[in-house]
Amino acid sequence: MDLNLFPVVLFYWNLTHNLMGDPGPDKKYTAADVLALFEQGSNPHEPYTATEAAEKIGCSRATAYNLLTELADEGTLNSKKVGASARVWWLPSTRQSNDD
Repeated sequence: MDLNLFPVVLFYWNLTHNLMGDPGPDKKYTAADVLALFEQGSNPHEPYTATEAAEKIGCSRATAYNLLTELADEGTLNSKKVGASARVWWLPSTRQSNDD
């Protein structure tokens, strides 16, 4: 075997045997995780960006964005584009949180 190919072969062997660790998150986040962020906060109607939600929940920004969008699409959250590319989400004032 050509020793120059050894690192490449080892890399692919590790990938196929998952010895390099799982690249994905070890927890499956749900819309309920995101909704709890709003309901358990000091102000349930405070708006969050996807980045803020991701930091508080512990998931990636993309996961938070997808879950926030899912909740907005079903009418659970309101959403508004702010600035050139930012978006915020919040609980509608007509929705009752668990603390109300």
